[in-house]
Amino acid sequence: MSYTTEEVGKCSKKFIFNYTEIDLSKTIQTKLTEKQKEANFKGYRKGKVPLSVIKQFYGPQIEDESMREYISAEFYKTIEETKLDVIGTPVFSNVKYDIKDGTLGEASFEVTVDFSPEFELIDPTTLSFTKEIISVSDEEIEAIKEQMRGYRSELTIVENQDTALSNGLYAIANFKAFGTEGEEKDQEIVGLSSNDMVVEIGTGYFISSVEDEMIGMKKGDKKEITATIPEKYYKKDFIGKTVRFETEITEIKELKKPEFNEEFVKSMGYTSLEDFETKTKNGVLKYKENEAQKKLYEEIMQKLVENISVDFPENALVAQEEAMRKNIEARLKQQRMNEEQVKEYFEKWNDDIKKRAEFQIKIDFILNKFADKYEIDVTESDINNRYEALAYEGRTSIEEVKKFYNNSKNYKQKLNLIYGIREENTLNKISELVQLS
Repeated sequence: MSYTTEEVGKCSKKFIFNYTEIDLSKTIQTKLTEKQKEANFKGYRKGKVPLSVIKQFYGPQIEDESMREYISAEFYKTIEETKLDVIGTPVFSNVKYDIKDGTLGEASFEVTVDFSPEFELIDPTTLSFTKEIISVSDEEIEAIKEQMRGYRSELTIVENQDTALSNGLYAIANFKAFGTEGEEKDQEIVGLSSNDMVVEIGTGYFISSVEDEMIGMKKGDKKEITATIPEKYYKKDFIGKTVRFETEITEIKELKKPEFNEEFVKSMGYTSLEDFETKTKNGVLKYKENEAQKKLYEEIMQKLVENISVDFPENALVAQEEAMRKNIEARLKQQRMNEEQVKEYFEKWNDDIKKRAEFQIKIDFILNKFADKYEIDVTESDINNRYEALAYEGRTSIEEVKKFYNNSKNYKQKLNLIYGIREENTLNKISELVQLS
């Protein structure tokens, strides 16, 4: 054996190789001959350049290439012999070699690898959970009906022209804004003035204190209202200013919702009221069942991590944490957070991210071992079902989803998809074994 090993941490090992006599003659000769066949030097026909000339020009490069190939091959042959389940990328270091007479050489190098941890699984039948009872109430169906009516609602002018504003009604109003202090006093603030603004009274979407003062006003009424612009106001430059609004109500409107009847549900794609009730109830049931299953999966994973001791390589934690941070940063920037806000977010949630990264690593190892134990596989049907779900969620065609995942450029995404399905299938198997009460 031309190597020794050294433990360098949890689930990490260093292989130290030392070769004093390496015969590279055949490899170097083969590479020189191959180079000769394609060489095209001035004064020689292609493929007819003397081997001595080829060696003079390409010898050092080929020797270096041959030695590096030998080093790599020896390492991977060793890993295969030891049957070590290597994860991540091996790190080569202290690589030293020398080739004498273009054939014989000596080399020494070190390789640090991370490997999958050894641990004992628990019997899932010893775990118990409370099964959530799924049902759909009449109140939930009525809420959906109201929501659907809201989709088709229209703002209409109130029939009684003498109606006073109250919560739930809409004012069409003109606002002239004036400063109340210093040089701005009685000067119009153009950025806050507005004509024909629609204000839903009682929601606070505009300015709560102004909406409150508008209650009781009627069409054609005018009123001066003084208010301080609140922190949640959408025009950030004016937050904190105290402003006097000259307010005029030009119209009062109400939200008219259509009647929920046979004609209405047909306009929404249903064949009848009965069809609406059946499909809606089944849809809500399916949604609740999926949510309950997700919750059970989360509880199972939490129990597994709590009850199974798993060591893991430090590098794996670093990589997992880095991947999580990249995903979080991308999401935060999509929400238009600037660099300073992103930095503050990570400072606040740093410990939480570390805990989540550690949890993810542990559960990945645990579920992978359960998957091997129960011989969980991912079928073509599993993948196609996932394609269908992704197409539905993304409001696109199954063909487009397949095209994306079958593109060689998206090979990693396809592997992650398959890995995710395998984990889900594994959790489903475990959920069939645990005790539900």
